[in-house]
Amino acid sequence: MKNRLESLSLELCAHPLYRKLQSVEDIQIFMYYHSFAVYDFMCLLKSLKNHLGMNDIFWKPSTYPHEIVRFMNEIVLGEESDLDQAGKATSHFMLYIKSMKELGADTTPILSFIDSLKGSQFDTTTLEPGIRQFVHFNLELSLTGTIEEVAGAFLFGREKLVPDMFKSIIEILLPYKEKYPSFFYYLERHVEVDGEDHGPKAELCLQAICGHNDLKWERAYKTSEKSLILRKKLWDECLLALS
Repeated sequence: MKNRLESLSLELCAHPLYRKLQSVEDIQIFMYYHSFAVYDFMCLLKSLKNHLGMNDIFWKPSTYPHEIVRFMNEIVLGEESDLDQAGKATSHFMLYIKSMKELGADTTPILSFIDSLKGSQFDTTTLEPGIRQFVHFNLELSLTGTIEEVAGAFLFGREKLVPDMFKSIIEILLPYKEKYPSFFYYLERHVEVDGEDHGPKAELCLQAICGHNDLKWERAYKTSEKSLILRKKLWDECLLALS
């Protein structure tokens, strides 16, 4: 199963979508599709925090190893309150929104979707099929998935995948670096932080969660595979929108 995940990851890192990003209009369309993945990642992060008992009003010691709680706190710090290129605190999601505005991409769809969320209720029916399937899967996983399923998708579908995937995008979009600094800072920051810090920590978290439990590993791998397959469908749909 792990070989299957590696194969899917390599396919995503070499997806033909990136080579089609040849104009500002192309990038705007890409950012529209990608903004939903940027958002639902934050929901996976919140779900992991909940599983670790880090969101309870009345504090209790976590039932998981203290190292895992520390790693998660450090990941949360980076994702929810990192520093932008000017040294100001910001979440990675809001940095992406800033990048979209910098490029003239429409932020209304993603922000309207977030505004529509009520409690644990969400409606994805108005979204394009690729976005709808991807977002529905990740929000449902955030709400009802086991800790090993969420941690698996968090690692293999996000933290382990993103650095190499973004390297491919950066290489294609280098001519735009000076004109759109926030977007490039977002991409380069994730290559740096996820590759050197968040990715390894997320891997240690999953190892501690699954331990020697083969059933937990199987659930983590199956969920991760589904996450990668739906990411590919999202990218395939975005590619068609550029054609």
